[in-house]
Amino acid sequence: MLSFGQRFEDFVETMTYRIVGNLVPLLFGAVVLWSYEPMLVAGLLVMIVLTVMAATPLIRRRQRLVSAREAAIARVSGHVADSLMNMETIRAFAAE
Repeated sequence: MLSFGQRFEDFVETMTYRIVGNLVPLLFGAVVLWSYEPMLVAGLLVMIVLTVMAATPLIRRRQRLVSAREAAIARVSGHVADSLMNMETIRAFAAE
């Protein structure tokens, strides 16, 4: 549950501060560039598409690594919780 909350918070922060925060100035810049030369906007869009195409494989690879890390953390957390509960049970029956 904690992992889900943290991932949701990271997602919202990314959408709010990185994507929307960069999209508004980009749109403003596109409008200004369009008034000077429409080909500048086309060049800007081509560069953005090329950047996204280059970054997509890296993002997918990182996502696989993050998923594996989250699965390992969940497994370790389960073992720790089981161990702690077993110790509490032994203490309860030993009347400590």
